[in-house]
Amino acid sequence: MAALGVATVRLASKYKQSNSHFVSVFDLIWMQQGTKRSLWPSELELSSGYWQGLKLKAVPIDMKALKAISHSALAIDIYLWLTHRLRRIDQHYTKYWKFLWQQLCQGYRRISYFRVKIEKVLFQVNAFYPQANIEEYINQDGVSVGLKLFNSPPPIAPLAG
Repeated sequence: MAALGVATVRLASKYKQSNSHFVSVFDLIWMQQGTKRSLWPSELELSSGYWQGLKLKAVPIDMKALKAISHSALAIDIYLWLTHRLRRIDQHYTKYWKFLWQQLCQGYRRISYFRVKIEKVLFQVNAFYPQANIEEYINQDGVSVGLKLFNSPPPIAPLAG
């Protein structure tokens, strides 16, 4: 937490660079952990830019859904990825199996094993996010090569205000 408090996040493209901080102020206290003492933030104040970004771009998450799928880290990853990604795309987007495997689950030796697991997990996630507009992408040779993602509303409506 202390490292996050002093971290500078730099994003750059060919034409633009931005620096930002998540935290503007924090207090540190000494915490006893076994025989070691360490500094730990007792209070954090989010930077105004980060807070405004959260208010504008935050995705409402259904905590009941997270609790229901909490037995599977992969299901949580897929649920959070879809809730974040689907509301931000304007036109359909294809996520190929290879890239999804690299992004989420390299613990499987073969992409084919990963695909079998993902299909089961997507079925579970869909029970809690039925508005998720996704479909399997089959190429002209009849081979499944990934998922097509379409703009979808979040799993629960954002809070007003």
